[in-house]
Amino acid sequence: SEDEEMRPSRDIAGDDTATTLSGRFSRLSIGSQATSRGNEVHRQWQEDEQEIRRHNKELEQDKAQMQEKIVALEQQRRQLEFIVKERKDALRSRDIQIEEHKKIV
Repeated sequence: SEDEEMRPSRDIAGDDTATTLSGRFSRLSIGSQATSRGNEVHRQWQEDEQEIRRHNKELEQDKAQMQEKIVALEQQRRQLEFIVKERKDALRSRDIQIEEHKKIV
């Protein structure tokens, strides 16, 4: 009985404790590597997510600037349309005066 306690213990497959522990450490090492890789992938994902948010913010700013430019251009267009209308009206008025003057002469 004392002899049995001194012998290395064996698992079900018959491996001794040293081999079993070595296997467990190997599996722990593989698990640790997988965890490290998982952490790296997660960190990269977070960085990518931040980059996407930053890019989206820039796009929103660009969009706002473009909308401001559109508003300004539409205002300029309305002003130019008004000027064109005034000039056309002035030309019509002048043409009418010329025609009336021709009738008199």
